[in-house]
Amino acid sequence: MQRARRAFSIIELLVVIAIVAILLAIILPAIAGVRRAARGSDTQTLLTEIAQAAARYELDKRVAPGYFTARDMGSPDNADRGFSAMQNIMLSLAGGVVDGAGAGTIEVGPLNRSEGRVRVAPARIGSAAVGAYYVPAPKFFVAQDQPGQRVPSSISTENDELPEVVDSWGTPVLAWQATGPSPYSIDTLDDFAANASGGPGADSVFYWASNAAFLGNGADGVGKLRKNQSVLSLLRVDGTNHLRTMAAVLGDPSNPLDETASRADMLPAAPRAGLVLHSAGADGVYLSTEDRGGRGAVNGALLYGAALKDEGNQRIRDAAGKGTFRDLTGDFDDLFLRGGR
Repeated sequence: MQRARRAFSIIELLVVIAIVAILLAIILPAIAGVRRAARGSDTQTLLTEIAQAAARYELDKRVAPGYFTARDMGSPDNADRGFSAMQNIMLSLAGGVVDGAGAGTIEVGPLNRSEGRVRVAPARIGSAAVGAYYVPAPKFFVAQDQPGQRVPSSISTENDELPEVVDSWGTPVLAWQATGPSPYSIDTLDDFAANASGGPGADSVFYWASNAAFLGNGADGVGKLRKNQSVLSLLRVDGTNHLRTMAAVLGDPSNPLDETASRADMLPAAPRAGLVLHSAGADGVYLSTEDRGGRGAVNGALLYGAALKDEGNQRIRDAAGKGTFRDLTGDFDDLFLRGGR
């Protein structure tokens, strides 16, 4: 007689299911980690290419890239207009500016008055005729024209139609451009970082308004990940905390203004570079409050002095006892790249 086939017992099935679940728990995070690393590498390459193109432009033209000046980009007008510093830079690197209005053109710029705007033909951006220094691949160059992706403009929505450089996660890349040139006269926080030009901090090194498009109230669905920067980012408007955070990540950690100042009062004497490119990283939030660095923020602000002194106000030193510093950007998943002079 043929012997009856033996079936699996319930216990055996549960053991197999448990083994499969354990394997999935090990494999899936590893796959996600590989994808994240690949996207991070692609984004780092993107930032490097833009920085190199900006350096070539500056070498050729003897001026930093950007159709409008850094002070114009920091205008109070631009807090509402939503014209980004990266869009401004790409007008120089990728072209597209045209004379006069016409079909297929839009008017963009940081200022409410006519001399603060320019006509652009998006279809001409990057064409051979404009002699572009650099044009990102289409996946890295897309319009942010959906509600909540940038601060709504009370003047015009045409800035939304101009392509924006995005990272591998689909989040716009911020460009922090120093007003320059050095040497800088820095005595107070306003001298280094200010909300806008024309008021306190009229001669600041960096202006928050140049990137208000993605950091201000109303930017609640930024990028492909639709992140609410006005809630989650340390760069959101919050008293002077966002300005202190700007000083912490945009200031040169090796060059403090006064090394004897307390950890809470230390300021940078110079920027990291004339141009700092900033990707929000995998979480899609610029300096997230939920990152390790964000959880270590003091009363909502990242402190520049934390790069040089510990919580006991003692100077950070290397193994040889020599004063050193740590890079605070390493406590976030954000990617930064220095460029310009």
